[in-house]
Amino acid sequence: MLVIKNTIVVHKNVKTADMEPVAMIANVDNLDASDNGNINMVLNHAFEKTNNIGGSWSREQFIGEQFNPDYDALLTVLAEGGRNREMGLRSTMWGDRVGVVIECTGSGQCATHWYEVDFVGFKRLYANDLVDQIKQAS
Repeated sequence: MLVIKNTIVVHKNVKTADMEPVAMIANVDNLDASDNGNINMVLNHAFEKTNNIGGSWSREQFIGEQFNPDYDALLTVLAEGGRNREMGLRSTMWGDRVGVVIECTGSGQCATHWYEVDFVGFKRLYANDLVDQIKQAS
């Protein structure tokens, strides 16, 4: 069985269009990656956990003495400065990407399936799409 290991959230820099890794979210449920419902669930979870709703998803559990309701201990901030930034990171939005890291439990090798946040939901990105985007950026 292929198991979903974690998700990686990558934000598109609005000024340069560079893709910048901002978060990794651990998956503790050992979800079966062959079930599209599980893939959609982890994509939606990653989107939800990297949005600023009542606080800042990228800051500490307490900001000063104020409780941060958007804090999640299973989320690792990958952006420079980590959770100690003075200003939090922006919310995940259209054009950003989420990588679903899938581990083959027997071999230990991982594969990452990439999705782009679309106007509604997520769009699967395939290797040819990514190669074309790299060529256009060069």
